[in-house]
Amino acid sequence: MSELPNPARTATPVLRAPGYLPLISNLPIGFRIGALAALAALAVALIMAAYLLGDRRIAGGLDRQAAYAAMLDAQHEVESQALQMRRAEKDFLLRRDLKYAAGYAKARAAALGAIDNLAKREEAGPIASKLAALRDGIVRHGQQFDDVVRRAQALGLDEKLGLEGALRNAVHSAEKAVLAQSGRDDLLVKMLMMRRHEKDFMLRGNSKYVGDVEKRQAEFEKLLQTGSMAAEQRAQVGQDVATYVRDFKAYAAAAQEQAAAIKRLSQIFGEIEPLFDEFQRFARDAAKKADDDIAAERGRGRVAMLAAGGFTFALAVVFAFFIGRGISAPLNRIVDVMRRLAGNELAIAIPAVTYKDEIGAMARAVQVFKDNAIENARLQQEAEAARERELKQKEEQRRLEEEAARAEERRRREAEEAKHRAEEERRAGQERARLEAERQRKAEMHALADGFEASVKAVVETVSSSASEMQGSATAMSATAEETSRQATAVA
Repeated sequence: MSELPNPARTATPVLRAPGYLPLISNLPIGFRIGALAALAALAVALIMAAYLLGDRRIAGGLDRQAAYAAMLDAQHEVESQALQMRRAEKDFLLRRDLKYAAGYAKARAAALGAIDNLAKREEAGPIASKLAALRDGIVRHGQQFDDVVRRAQALGLDEKLGLEGALRNAVHSAEKAVLAQSGRDDLLVKMLMMRRHEKDFMLRGNSKYVGDVEKRQAEFEKLLQTGSMAAEQRAQVGQDVATYVRDFKAYAAAAQEQAAAIKRLSQIFGEIEPLFDEFQRFARDAAKKADDDIAAERGRGRVAMLAAGGFTFALAVVFAFFIGRGISAPLNRIVDVMRRLAGNELAIAIPAVTYKDEIGAMARAVQVFKDNAIENARLQQEAEAARERELKQKEEQRRLEEEAARAEERRRREAEEAKHRAEEERRAGQERARLEAERQRKAEMHALADGFEASVKAVVETVSSSASEMQGSATAMSATAEETSRQATAVA
């Protein structure tokens, strides 16, 4: 039988938690699982926070994109209204109708209103100076156009109004006066040449034609002094032609000023036209940047979500690994210890008994099981020893009984043998006595009768004494056997 393990002698150092789990082993399993769930919730919260942050930034980018798209639409509106101004300007100069001036004023007001609305936008801050320059250019263009309209009205919106109307009346009067002079084709030729220079000027706007008219006038005056025309009539014709030339020169001067004003009008529009391109370029670049920012933010959002998810997933995996190891490793060791305890390896140490969680409680329960098993083994060993002692006692009693029986049998045989020997001795003595008596009787039949009787009596006494001694020995041996049986009974 195996030796009973001594707990004080076989106990090994208490198995403690691995170095990477100094704190987890003191936490309840429910708390660990709750912490893992909290970590999962944290992962979801981080992902949601990354998504919401990215969504908010994307929303801001979309707002900026929409703002720049609105700015681009406003730029198109301003440019469209500017083109309407330009079209109304051209229509007015071509048709000399004030309704186009009104259309110009309406388009100018719309353009200025769109610019003012744009200037109020926060996104227009970087081009505020450009907008101010554009607004100033449109204002100056409007002022210049108003000046052109006034000059056009002064020149005459049709052939009957303004300087053109006066010129028309003057030329008709001069032509009528010249035509009235019969035979003076030379004057008519000069008059027609002045009219041709007038038309050339109106067509080409070249100031040299004004000089040509003046030259033809001088030539006309010289020719006028020749011939038989009455002095009064000559003076009237000369005055009418002079009035025509004067009105033409006034018209030419006004037309040249108008041409300069129109040129200035085009110059002003040419100055503001690049601003439309800059404004459009800014709006498009800003909208593209907003698109790029949105795409980049979406990329950053994806990266942030992936990073948050990956980080929390890795953290959860590591935490779950430690939790799993903190649960499975001690449980596996406890299971192995219980299996070995079931195999009666009571000297093995119980792991995790110092844990303050459910595994520690389980380990301590296994420790109690081990202590009880050791105690049961001790009790079983003691009971086995008691049974062995009882068997030894019974074997000793049986041996003593057998020895007593053998002694009794030996004493009985010895008594029987002694009795038999005594009987044989008695018989032999009797036979010897008989033979001796027979011999003596034959020798001394009568003389020795008394001696014979005494001898026989002495022999009988001797045999009786021997029998008494043998009976005493048998009684002593019987008493010894009884004492041995009593002692064997007491030992049992």
